[in-house]
Formats: sequence, structure tokens, C-alpha cells
Amino acid sequence: MPTSPLEVYHKLHFNATKQGWLNENSRIEYENIIEHKQAALDELNSKGITITTTMEHQLEKEAIKSVCGRKKTIQSAWEVGVGPVLRKKDSWMKSVAESSQRDSSENESLRNKVIALEAKQK
Repeated sequence: MPTSPLEVYHKLHFNATKQGWLNENSRIEYENIIEHKQAALDELNSKGITITTTMEHQLEKEAIKSVCGRKKTIQSAWEVGVGPVLRKKDSWMKSVAESSQRDSSENESLRNKVIALEAKQK
């Protein structure tokens, strides 16, 4: 069973051995995430829908995104459970990565040629 997104948030923002929450905003966000999740669960229960673990994880992801993403003025380059996400303005990174891959493949082919020539010479 994968760790729930809410547990991940808690582990990243709460330290039980030291002082607790990293800051007051983290604690408030955590409480708001729980409220959003509970409201969504109540809505589904009122409709008579059986909630699976996968559905619960998805509800947690949506709650985290709605609570944490609301205050940001720019869209985050991270998605919960996905990792880094390239945005339109990050297109330069794609071209840099492609050119470095091209350079590394060219370097590899040159190395192979040098090795072949050295082997011939011996």
C-alpha cells in the first residue's frame, strides 16, 4: 500500500522529536487539507458511493493542491506524486537536455572510434 499524500505532507512538515510543525502556516494548511478531504468524503458518502483507498488518495491529492496551490502567484513546477513538471516557460530546459544528450552520444561515438583505432594500432 503506497503512503498517502496526507502522510507525506505530515512527514515533510512535522518533526515530533524537535519542535513539532516547521511553522504555523504548515499546521494551518494541514488542518485545512483535512477539512477539505473530510468535506469531499462526506459528499461522496451522502451520495452512497463506497470509497476505496485509491479514491481516498486522489481526494487527498486534490485537497493538498487546492489548499497549498491557492496562495501561490505562480504555478508550481511540482505535482503531488508526479515530481517535476515542465511548464511552457521551462522549454529552454528541454532544449538544453536534448543538446547535452546529443553531445554525449557524439562523445560516445568518438570514444568508440578512438578505442577501435588504438586496437588496430596495437
